[in-house]
Amino acid sequence: MAREEARKVSKADAKHHFALVQRALAAANDAQRDEALGEGFARFGMGFAYALGELARLENTPGPYTALSEESGAFLLRWIGGARLTKRADDDERRVAVGEEMLLMAQGHVRIGGIVARAILSLPEPHPQRDLQRAETLVRQRLGAALNEDDPSSFVSSVIDLLHHGLAAEDEAVSLYEQARQRLPIEGEPQLPRRLNVASLKFHAKLAIEARDAGEASRLKEQSALARQRADGIGAERSSDRELRQSRMLLAMLIDVDESNAAVAATAWAAARSGESVPDDIDRIAAYHEGRRRLELGEHETAAQLFAPLIDAARDDYLDALRDADVQDRGEHFSNLATHHAFALGALGRWDEALRALDAARSLRLRQRAWLRTIPRGRTLLRLERELHAHERGAPLGSTATAATPDRADAGDRMHGQVSRHARVYERYRRLRPQFDAAALVSPGLAEVAAALVEHEAVLSIGSGFRGTLAVLVRHGDREQPSRAQWISEWTHGYWMRVMAGDEARPGWLFAIGAPELGLEHAAVLDGLLAAVDADLGRWIAKAAREFGVRRLTIVAHRYLHLLPFWALPSLSEIEIASAPSLAHLLASRAPRLPSSRRAVIVENPTGDLPLAAAESAAVQSALCGAGFAVERFAHERATEALVAPALRRAGVLHFCGHGRSEPDRDRASALLMHAGAGALSLPGADPLGVLAAAAEAWEEQGDGRRHTNIDGRGRLHEIRRDDGTPLERRLEFSVTGTLWTSYRDGAPLRSAELWSAGDIGVGTRLNRLGVAFLSACETGTGGFEPVIDEYGGLPAALLLAGVGAVVCSLWPVPESLTLLAADLFYRRLAASGDAFDVVTALRESAGTLREMPRDEARARFLAMHEQRLQPAARFMLEAAATRLQGGPERPYAHPVHWAAFFAVGKPQIRFAKGRHHGTTR
Repeated sequence: MAREEARKVSKADAKHHFALVQRALAAANDAQRDEALGEGFARFGMGFAYALGELARLENTPGPYTALSEESGAFLLRWIGGARLTKRADDDERRVAVGEEMLLMAQGHVRIGGIVARAILSLPEPHPQRDLQRAETLVRQRLGAALNEDDPSSFVSSVIDLLHHGLAAEDEAVSLYEQARQRLPIEGEPQLPRRLNVASLKFHAKLAIEARDAGEASRLKEQSALARQRADGIGAERSSDRELRQSRMLLAMLIDVDESNAAVAATAWAAARSGESVPDDIDRIAAYHEGRRRLELGEHETAAQLFAPLIDAARDDYLDALRDADVQDRGEHFSNLATHHAFALGALGRWDEALRALDAARSLRLRQRAWLRTIPRGRTLLRLERELHAHERGAPLGSTATAATPDRADAGDRMHGQVSRHARVYERYRRLRPQFDAAALVSPGLAEVAAALVEHEAVLSIGSGFRGTLAVLVRHGDREQPSRAQWISEWTHGYWMRVMAGDEARPGWLFAIGAPELGLEHAAVLDGLLAAVDADLGRWIAKAAREFGVRRLTIVAHRYLHLLPFWALPSLSEIEIASAPSLAHLLASRAPRLPSSRRAVIVENPTGDLPLAAAESAAVQSALCGAGFAVERFAHERATEALVAPALRRAGVLHFCGHGRSEPDRDRASALLMHAGAGALSLPGADPLGVLAAAAEAWEEQGDGRRHTNIDGRGRLHEIRRDDGTPLERRLEFSVTGTLWTSYRDGAPLRSAELWSAGDIGVGTRLNRLGVAFLSACETGTGGFEPVIDEYGGLPAALLLAGVGAVVCSLWPVPESLTLLAADLFYRRLAASGDAFDVVTALRESAGTLREMPRDEARARFLAMHEQRLQPAARFMLEAAATRLQGGPERPYAHPVHWAAFFAVGKPQIRFAKGRHHGTTR
């Protein structure tokens, strides 16, 4: 039946077939020919093979069609076997679909089954079609048939597949290898002995790495010995054979972690390179690791030469990544590569290049997405990106209104229905996304940065790695050399992790702000952090600032160092401290911007459990109205994403007074908590998500107490549980932009909200007129805690991407009474600023006032607010806050845990439209 279907070729399909065949025949090289053949099979499956065969049969004598038809057979086996020979984002799913079609046409032939197994295994690990059990069954069926039919070639090939893909059991691997060796050599297949050794080397090297990570010394020794034995069987000469070099790469990885001699490890990595003039991905990985070892050896010139040719390809790979797993892997590689390159250049005194390299990977995808917003097709791309983000969350898609784009098959795509919508959206996104203008993403150098600064202003770029910390200070007037540049070898990545994270006995700052369940005392942990950093780095910065007369310093920090409150360091108390995600962002923030409107939006207490929010909103509204702002207030039930988002498109100021949540390891999931409105989904009751969870049957466990289940007609329900099975939180991903969330205490619902996530804000909201966003919510400024990728994430990054000029947010939890005072002080300065408002100065002055505020003044402020027309709960809490201050320290907010929680990122100065608004407020 499948064979008959393949032969049914419409006139329109025939035209597409012939166009692709002509492309293949006109190809200038093998890669172009493979791309044309790949498109043919990906779109038409085995029907394309039938069309090629028909064209060959029409030739009177064997000609170009016959040759192409014969070549296409070998191509098809390579492609289905896992080789990536097209640029399609849905290539993995299509090769599986074509493989299944070929297997059906071959009536389950075991040799074809082995090839289909390779197609299944080429799918990325989380993919639902990556069925390891079925793949192993197909390979073992071929192995059994080879035994029965005394087919040594198929037997050896099956053993190679079992070893290469890790399908063999550990205790049978040596036996399988020996049985295959006994059947060698095989006439006409001289490559099989080497392929067998390569597959076995890969198998045992992976097991050795697993044993090392598990701390199993004897197993590590045994598997390492087997891997090295197999390496002896493949020779040491340079080769372009991909599987051979892949195995050598694994062996080099094993040697690298076992070998303390950097020169030996560097030589092992060099053996994995092909020596070809055009390097492939294995060449690039091997060159990177060799360069890392050369850097360790102090061979800085060699390291720089190895790293330089890798930068462009690594950057493009990172920017082209679509799936989260690819973003993680490629982002880590590019971030490390850029940092290592900067260290090599810095050691050579090439500081302009070192500064560019240090900044190359910083928030690159954030810059890329900002660039996408400037191009004509940007809106379509953002809609597709929103749908891809929704799929990652598990939201229901399809032909419903939740789908971001129509799902139509392209002309001449017979395999359309065999591919998931998610994969098809990825492919459409890939084809629509333009080639990046590399020049637009190049980081600025010394002269460009210095030219953007004013007198008494400087920028400090800090990067850390396994070789220490680079610190480059650039100030107004610098040209060819920075004002200060230093490589501090003692401040390694490990050193910073100890300072920032602490250890199991004494968890540090990263745990204090990223793991609230530990209940760490923020003040004590912050004291330890500030003391350590001020002694090692703060005094160094302060000395340079005094020497050069720096009064304002912007710090561009590396990875998790952006979570360090530099503005609270004692040595820097006389300097205004700002922060920026990258040097490129810093320069962009200095570009002219249209004045923001004198309209303000106040979001007040969306979850209904913050009594003092009304007092804070009243104080903010009073200051803004006094400065001529028209204020629109969204309180409690009105504080929904559906109402607030449209209002923000006209606003110049957003004040959000509610709850925020930070997802340190999933920055796009960080969110503002809006009013839930669960009734709109016909989910009544005090705990609707609990009702859905109780009715769910099939859960998929993810480890660490996390699991999820798909609920027909509703979406995907996620749950995090304690060890005893009681829930900590649940969330329902119900649409492209919709997430309902509930947290629990002792199994009972504590707080419910609709999450307005960073992912939704970053791809679905345009806030180009919004000058200042003040997030008076806990932990909104932590961003993504990403130890391996140098991307600034979370809510601040999303708001900047959406077009906001400057974002003020908190780095750690702050009591309601304290946020009330901080917001009141900040907006009083905004109201007094006129048309030009310096956000950094206002925030610093507000923090200074709070730090020095006498006890009696703080009490007086609370009691004055107490006299306003507020709900009884708010009046009670204000009176309680004033009472608590009695008998306390004379300066109740002198500790940095109180005054230093808020910081600003983005444009330092915002201009507002002249004049005053006289509209009504709500």
